Amino acid sequence: MNGNSKSNFFYYGHLILTSLIAIVIVLLHYLTKSFYDLPINTGSVIWASLITLVAYIISSRTLHGTPGEFSNGVMISMMIKMLLSLGFIGLILFFTQVNKKSFIASYFSSFFLLGFFEIYCLLNNLRPK
Repeated sequence: MNGNSKSNFFYYGHLILTSLIAIVIVLLHYLTKSFYDLPINTGSVIWASLITLVAYIISSRTLHGTPGEFSNGVMISMMIKMLLSLGFIGLILFFTQVNKKSFIASYFSSFFLLGFFEIYCLLNNLRPK
């Protein structure tokens, strides 16, 4: 992590948001034991969190370059994020006997919430100081 306070906001906010999503999934598991498969669903939150972190690092490195560099960095990070997500979903659904509805719901809820937070932080870093 660098010393930029806006960048630190992403890292701390990312950690807090990931923790909150994981807590909600654990609570849902204990409220409806038959619907949520806890190890796979919390693993999917961790995986979505890691690929969001990687995508943010790639995008933020190109943030203050030329506009072409930034747009290329964002597109590359989104492509990497999409391919890693599709590969993860395919592996889990193909090789495990998991409740597909609960897995897809937990994965995409965390994926989209973390993605919105990533975009918010990137747009917040584009503002002049």
